[in-house]
Amino acid sequence: NFFASALAGNARGFARAVCESGIPRSELFICGSVAASPSRSVRASLGYEAAYASTARGWDATMAAMVSGGVDRLDMVLLDYPCRA
Repeated sequence: NFFASALAGNARGFARAVCESGIPRSELFICGSVAASPSRSVRASLGYEAAYASTARGWDATMAAMVSGGVDRLDMVLLDYPCRA
């Protein structure tokens, strides 16, 4: 199990290291995270649609970083600071 954190900003470097390791992707379980909304005040004020949109933007950013480093899929995604509906 390997984990890249959106809040740590290490997804691109993590993905590169995974690709450069030479370990077949099929032997790895890779977790990533989505920073839905890191601000407590923002989280408290969002409704469902805005929370969903914020999480979708976080997903897009995480996957863009992973793909740019060479990893095109995740096995699990964790929500950092999930937005409440």
